[in-house]
Amino acid sequence: MLDHSDPALRCCFILALVCSGTSAGFAENSLTVVGGTGAAGTNVSVVVELTNDFPVLGWSYGVCIPSADLAVVNAALSPQMLALSPEFLEIELPPEGVACALVISYDPLQTIAPQSSMQILDITVTLLGAPGTSTTVALCEGIGAPPVAVVIAGPAPPQEVAPVVIAGTVTVGSPGSVPHFVRSDCNGDGSVNIADAISILSSLFVTGEIPPCTSACDTNDDGSMNIADAIRALGALFLGEIIPAPNSCGEDPTTDGLACPLTICP
Repeated sequence: MLDHSDPALRCCFILALVCSGTSAGFAENSLTVVGGTGAAGTNVSVVVELTNDFPVLGWSYGVCIPSADLAVVNAALSPQMLALSPEFLEIELPPEGVACALVISYDPLQTIAPQSSMQILDITVTLLGAPGTSTTVALCEGIGAPPVAVVIAGPAPPQEVAPVVIAGTVTVGSPGSVPHFVRSDCNGDGSVNIADAISILSSLFVTGEIPPCTSACDTNDDGSMNIADAIRALGALFLGEIIPAPNSCGEDPTTDGLACPLTICP
């Protein structure tokens, strides 16, 4: 039998137990919008992330952005995607938001291997709403010319997949205000414990619901929320690993596209 008194084994055992309880709802292929927070009149980043369980050659999708609350300034491939030098790329900025179509490379054949939460598009928007306004930014189809479908595709079966689509939220804070949170407090209950690791895994693989503060869920502070954050949270709880600041209610010392309300901690 395993000796669960060993902290390292206990950490791995808990992670395996949590994952086994959530695997039935795993969103193998998904496109996720990660919003941002800022003061009215400022620019924030809205990121589209890809999760795929098969080699992906390309995709198309739209991002619907309510023009009454947000003004699109620019849309560009993420640094990870730019490094791949796609063979075909079309990014449009219709009145409804952003439309994107991309093929990595047919000759030579180049695909994205199965992975989780890869940033693929970075959209800069200006916040037009009043302080306290929260706006939903969602993946959509039928915008652009010609109208795009929401699909990811590969060179071999499954050649075409309709991904799970997960919306994000852009929030307008008070002028000069900065979001405060405790890193690793993913469920926003004011304490850091195993429930936060479960919240990360549940959001990624079961419910698809956006946590109250994705910045807090970014336990390793790498600018994205993925399974590595759940592992880091468990490592901090059971192995004494260090969690990046803020470790008490405070500002995020790094700038990224993750979103957080202003009232996530006292």
